[in-house]
Amino acid sequence: MPQRLPFELENTGPQELKGFDEPIGVYRVALMRASTVPPPEPDHATGHKQGSRGPRFFMVGVILLVMPAVTYGVVTWQSETVINSESPGQLPSEKPSIAVLPFDNISGDPDQEYFADGISEDLTTDLSRISGLFVVARNSSFAYKGRSIDLRTIAQDLGVRYLLEGSVRRVGDQIRINAQLVDGSSGGHLWAERFDGTMADVFALQDDVNRKIVAALESSLTAADEKSFDRVETTNPEAYDLLLRGIEEYNRFARETIADARDLFEQAAALDPDYARAYANIALTYGTEVNFGWADNRETAIRLGLEYADKALALDDSIPQIYMTRSLLYLAQDKHQAALEAAQRTVEVHPSYHDGYATLAFIASFSGEYDRASEAVRRARQINPQGFVIYLAVEGRILFLQRQYEEAVILLEQSVERNPGFDSSHLDLAAAYAQLGRLDDAAWSVEEALAISPDLTLEKLRNDSLYVLEADVEHYYGALRKAGLPE
Repeated sequence: MPQRLPFELENTGPQELKGFDEPIGVYRVALMRASTVPPPEPDHATGHKQGSRGPRFFMVGVILLVMPAVTYGVVTWQSETVINSESPGQLPSEKPSIAVLPFDNISGDPDQEYFADGISEDLTTDLSRISGLFVVARNSSFAYKGRSIDLRTIAQDLGVRYLLEGSVRRVGDQIRINAQLVDGSSGGHLWAERFDGTMADVFALQDDVNRKIVAALESSLTAADEKSFDRVETTNPEAYDLLLRGIEEYNRFARETIADARDLFEQAAALDPDYARAYANIALTYGTEVNFGWADNRETAIRLGLEYADKALALDDSIPQIYMTRSLLYLAQDKHQAALEAAQRTVEVHPSYHDGYATLAFIASFSGEYDRASEAVRRARQINPQGFVIYLAVEGRILFLQRQYEEAVILLEQSVERNPGFDSSHLDLAAAYAQLGRLDDAAWSVEEALAISPDLTLEKLRNDSLYVLEADVEHYYGALRKAGLPE
């Protein structure tokens, strides 16, 4: 059977691009969530990637072929896998800081990769609930999956003192977890231990690992922390296994894999009708489909997403995905205040949930609450340092709305250089250039956006606008008109 390519090509047809005498063929490449384009090896001595920046027309005509396509007006915080050698401007933390690296699958069965990844992700989530720890997001840690990089370098890149690495072996019903806690400053191991059990013991095994880490880092547990250790998601091991399989499909992040993930989550819920996390993830699949325009019936998807979110909430009110899904679906209904409140509730329930902060920043920026948006994106950047590319785009737009055009240009230029396939960043940059009177640069940025999405017009964007304040509408779309975006 031929191997499936890790991307999908869409021919956008011949496009007239600056620097070319004749129209040239341009393609969009949608990179699957489980795949990455290897970045240049970072030069950690200088903090810069090797190689020189080519002509801008080269970036549009060629680099679009290796970047994921992004739909304008919607955003996901799940799929960022870019590795940056530059410091993302993390904030110092007085708490012990740790990142959980993806555990190796040593089961002798590559089909068990999802299980090792699921254990790593759940350890990250559980540790991030401990109030005395600072834990880097799963997205950033998994950016190093399959890469041979010195642990001290990883710790420096992620801005953490400690790293947890290990392996998972699963044979039938038997599980073995090997875990090692590493001091990122020296690369030395603080402790290493083996944890053995069965699928029925899987949550107890994870709790054992987490408690050993807390003890090693001499972090005290509050009553709320202890309660989080005592949480039992499900007593059905098969339901948990189906949930992890569903998460693997979701993380591939394509239209068909989101539907496949939902099917697995529904199977998990059928096995355990009280499995709140399964219902929360079903809701999230609907929210994702609405967010990306993948829903066959948008109104039905919104209704079902909210119904499943309510069902999860009735069983467990501590799952942040419930509130994040609500915020996205409320936004799709133009219920901005409800969306904002749900996004705020996401980070109240889980103060270390970077997706929640990113969603809050996204919604707050469209609601005219610029300071709130800036604080949220700052916090998201701290927790998820390798998601910095998307944060550049959001922060740049916030600065534009605050009329800090020079500062906005700096961030938005970095955003389009690192992700030329993100059409909204090109438009935001065009708007900032126009407000500075740099009309040639503004026109060029509009051309870049149109090369990605040829049907963009002012009318279309205004009809789909998420801005609440009329002043923001006039400010942004007036700048785009000045930049030359077609009516």
